[in-house]
Amino acid sequence: LLLGFAFPLWANRVDQFPNADVRVNAWAEQFAWNFQYPGADGKFGATDRFLISSQNPIGIDPEDPNGLDDVITGTLVLPNRKQIEINVTSKDVIHNYCIVPMRIQQDAIPGREIPMWFTPVKALETYVVCGQLCGEGHGNMVGSMEVVPKDQYDSWFKTQTESALKANSPKVAPAEAPRG
Repeated sequence: LLLGFAFPLWANRVDQFPNADVRVNAWAEQFAWNFQYPGADGKFGATDRFLISSQNPIGIDPEDPNGLDDVITGTLVLPNRKQIEINVTSKDVIHNYCIVPMRIQQDAIPGREIPMWFTPVKALETYVVCGQLCGEGHGNMVGSMEVVPKDQYDSWFKTQTESALKANSPKVAPAEAPRG
């Protein structure tokens, strides 16, 4: 009877980080990391693996208005002393997202989003590495991570989302002059 109550409560407790201040999707691919931040609206844009290209590394659907302000970057920038939730996934093979100085890691499995959460406690510049042998370029699969003061993060995030929105907004063609 006790286990009947314990398992659902435990699953609910460990499946989400309550009230995360920053949410990021970490996308692994041979042999790089891409990080997706939701824009100012706080919503991630829909992705489709068939839309992946060199200009669209995670396949954000250009028809989804939630994705217009999403930020895609190769550097993970986080605010200090804030609750962070990272959903880890892979585009190709099994990888492992590892932040060595924080002693945390999570497998990245194609087709699955696996959450990990933590709270950085000091400013830091470090690397994120792949902790799973994933191919011959495995040793070069390194990303950057910066933990910065909150005001510096806010400024960076505002600049990034404005740039993403400007680059991704549909271009309106000038109205054609009436002929007469």
